[in-house]
Parts: sequence; C-alpha cells; structure tokens
Amino acid sequence: MSNTNNDSTTLSSVTKPSTNTLSSNNNINNNSSKLTWIPLSLSPAEYEKMGFEAVISSLDQKRFEFVNQTKGNYKRTVTSIKKIRTDDNKVWLDWNETREGKTGIGRKLTPLTVTSVGKKSIPVPKEETVFNEQYESYDVKTTVGRETREEYWLPFSVEALQELLKDVNPYRTEYIIKHENTDSYSATQEELKESFDKVYSSKVEARSSGNKTKK
Repeated sequence: MSNTNNDSTTLSSVTKPSTNTLSSNNNINNNSSKLTWIPLSLSPAEYEKMGFEAVISSLDQKRFEFVNQTKGNYKRTVTSIKKIRTDDNKVWLDWNETREGKTGIGRKLTPLTVTSVGKKSIPVPKEETVFNEQYESYDVKTTVGRETREEYWLPFSVEALQELLKDVNPYRTEYIIKHENTDSYSATQEELKESFDKVYSSKVEARSSGNKTKK
C-alpha cells in the first residue's frame, strides 16, 4: 500500500478494497462513492485476482449478507475513530461502526457492529519445495493456507476523517491517536485533524509529567 509520509493524502491516491461482491442490483447503492464506505475487509473477487483461495471470516460473511440484503443502502453510526501511525511512518484511519438497514421488502435487519473497518485481511503465501519427478529436480511452489495478516487500507486524510465525523454519535463516539504497538491516547475531533507528531508528542509529554507528579 502506498502513502506519503505526512498526515494527509489525496482522494485520487487511495485504493479502496473492492465492492465487487455486491449483487447485480448494486447500481442503486447510494453509499459506494464514499471514501470510507466499505462492506468487506477483502472481497472474494480480490482474492481471485491475486490467485488465492478466498479466506472469508464469519464476520465478513455477515457483512456480505448485510450489504446484499440492503443493496448497500444502510445507515451507519461511527462509534470509534483511530488515527494510527505505523512503524513505517505512515498515518492511517481505522474505526468501528454500527450499521442499520432494511431488506428490499422493508424488513428491518438486526444492527450489525463492525470493528476495525480500516483494516483488511491479506492471505500469507508460503513456499513449499516439491520434487518434480519428470525432471528429477526440486521446484518451489507457492501456496496459501488459512493464515492471514492484517493491513490498514485507508491513509489518513482530512477528507476521509470529515466523512467519518458526519456519522458519529456526538455523545458516545471515542477518538484515539496512537503509534502502532505503543500506548494510545484519547483525543478530540480537532486534534485528529492536526499534525500527528504535534498531538502525539503533547499526549506523551502530558502523561509523562503526570506520572512524575504522582511520584
């Protein structure tokens, strides 16, 4: 996944996971054009393009069914937003949301809670040495099992953040800033829009000062 080393990236540089697994009636989906609207971590079609067997979790299966039943026209409430910097110095968005919608005949579906929408599961290829009887030599064969790794897919941009902020619950949504594999800190909407280094450094310093005071 490509991204610049600063906090923002343009819309045109973002590659969204595919929504090809939606039904043929997907043309009525009013949400598909949104930068932060994605039904699956990784669709079966994307696995097929990569030459791998589809690895679909039970949660992804529920997402797939929900999106098909609603034709993608569901309402979401964003319950948590995380601004995360990974060890390669790239900044990403991750979030949790609750989805509500109805079937084509108007039956209300059970709300679906989806966590870590900003991550997708990628199959991990394995190399296996196989003896070739015809040529009496050893060949290296690449296979894919059930093992996957998680990757962030949406680089941080103010545009994407604003999309999420439009769908938050003003009284219950939490905002978090963190560096990968380190402590996380509560933040405000405005702090998420600011430079990662500026806000994160101030959070670390404030916590450090607080710990010294307690001693």
